[in-house]
Amino acid sequence: MLKEMKFLKSMVRKILTEKPSTRDNDELLVMFVWCEQNPKLKDKDCSFRFFGEGFIKKNYASPASVARDRRKLQEQEPNLRGKLYKKRHQAEKDVRKGIFDL
Repeated sequence: MLKEMKFLKSMVRKILTEKPSTRDNDELLVMFVWCEQNPKLKDKDCSFRFFGEGFIKKNYASPASVARDRRKLQEQEPNLRGKLYKKRHQAEKDVRKGIFDL
């Protein structure tokens, strides 16, 4: 389990580095992770059923795990942050301030 977690984190780091468009788009990032986990998903002839069977068998990382690794990596490594990173964190501060000012 720990080995799988480390492997996923390194995969997410690689994708964030090579594909900057994934830095602000978790759905796109998840898609690239799944294609790394099973290159057959890149084939035009790959069926949804093929993907679905693998998904049900938990052959693919969960979207939550991918997003969690992305957030942690972007927190630790500023070079992996996307264009929306600062906006998201400013919005978080504004929401917290609004809640505590009630």
